[in-house]
Amino acid sequence: MNKEWFTYNDGVLLLWLLLAHIATDFIFQTKKLVDDKYQKQFNSSFLYAHGFIAALGFWLASGFKLSIWLAILGGVSHLIIDIIKIRFDKSRNFKAFIIDQLAHLVTVFLIWLLLVKKRYLIYKVADQLMTDYKLMLIIIGVVFVIWPASFIIKFFIQGILPKQSPESEPSTANEQEAENAGRYIGIFERVIIFFLVLLGQYQAIGFLITGKSIIRMNSKKQTEYVLVGTLISYVLAIGTGILVNWLRAFKG
Repeated sequence: MNKEWFTYNDGVLLLWLLLAHIATDFIFQTKKLVDDKYQKQFNSSFLYAHGFIAALGFWLASGFKLSIWLAILGGVSHLIIDIIKIRFDKSRNFKAFIIDQLAHLVTVFLIWLLLVKKRYLIYKVADQLMTDYKLMLIIIGVVFVIWPASFIIKFFIQGILPKQSPESEPSTANEQEAENAGRYIGIFERVIIFFLVLLGQYQAIGFLITGKSIIRMNSKKQTEYVLVGTLISYVLAIGTGILVNWLRAFKG
């Protein structure tokens, strides 16, 4: 892969802009101020002050290279993204947080592209990604262990564990939340194991297995569910990593 997409100084500038965003959203924005935004919404003075802080942060992080108008555009974009999040994210869930941060990062990246005058870089990176065989293998591997693997585990477990009888009590809200948490934990585990296999760090996988083995549950059925799901999850992640490594080394 071509690594000379931008200069060293351009990379430093991007890091400064990212630091400005982190400072704006996580250092200068306390929980009390976030609560104020959600409670008062458009009437919150901090909502607009936050946009001003974002604009000022971009301008300072650029070493005053960013034009005033481009800094204002960055602040307004930050403000609009926050307004949309406040409008639709009533429960403040994790998914909305991730989408919000991705939108902010896209804004930072676009400001950086305009600043370094390399708008063509988007097309260059996209072309490189689409034509790099080894990188595409890794991307496909990550996608597989996140989504298809989840469905495989779910269907496999449903096929081997006894079905719930009609008179069984429905799952409570807490049980549903625990199940969702377990699903996300499994996804993170598979992604970590996948990359550990790519790096050849099989010993580190043992630490994950040991950590999972200390789980204690009162319900035997839950214990069986976790053990079966964990074993299948590990097999899929390790197997995918080994296959990707083999294909990356394959020269035809």
